[in-house]
Amino acid sequence: MRSPSLCGWLPHPEHWLRVTEPVALFHRIGWLCHLGIITIKAIVGNNNVTRIQGATRYATCAGVYQAGIGNWSHTAILATGSNAADALSVAPYAYASKSPIFLVQGGTTLQPQLQNAITSGAINKIVIVGSPEVISSDLESWCSDQVGSGNVIRLYGSDRYQTSSKIADWETGNLTTLSVQPEVVLTYQYPGVVNGGTSHFADALSTGPFCGYNKSVMLLTQDSTTENYTVTNNIIPNTQEIHEGYVTGAENVLSAELYNWLTALVVDN
Repeated sequence: MRSPSLCGWLPHPEHWLRVTEPVALFHRIGWLCHLGIITIKAIVGNNNVTRIQGATRYATCAGVYQAGIGNWSHTAILATGSNAADALSVAPYAYASKSPIFLVQGGTTLQPQLQNAITSGAINKIVIVGSPEVISSDLESWCSDQVGSGNVIRLYGSDRYQTSSKIADWETGNLTTLSVQPEVVLTYQYPGVVNGGTSHFADALSTGPFCGYNKSVMLLTQDSTTENYTVTNNIIPNTQEIHEGYVTGAENVLSAELYNWLTALVVDN
């Protein structure tokens, strides 16, 4: 059996692949974007490019939601806009389920267009990712008032890695006591593992849509084999399910030691 891969259709000499060149390709595309919309149109054609932008990241977020009206699910994901970790962790699910991510400003504020999506009934379920320290309890209460308390849940841990783990538990249908369940259940068949450090978010940006396409989780991880919350709590209990995993980044981002550990975990099972 062969799996969809960033590197094409590959046989399976190993259960984990280290992805470096495709990430460089994504970076290259990102660099081209800075050359301007004319350059992009020259590559893909005038009628295939639309720029979505706003004065701030929050306004851009609202623009993205508006551009997709008619194609979104009825579940919105709220994540802080001040740090990308939580939004990145949930990105594969957002992709797979067509759920919009609403960035929250200052822990309390949504753009008017996003508030209207909730109050109008276009959104009837809400998943908050992040603790009350990053998305306030007051905003959670407001959301509950709009869609009903049984239609709002919060996923978080004591840090970005525990939050990433909790998100993966929910995405894979393992938090059955929560009142909001995933519309699309993800798996560990083709998991992505990325460095969760702020300086390495580019790799997570590249990997999230790929994992979403494969309907598999993406985990933020530490570059450690001794203290690694998501490997210990998510990868190890699910090794039997893994068909092929993806470690994104070169050895100075996620070490050979970690890569070899992951490979051994799956091969041993």
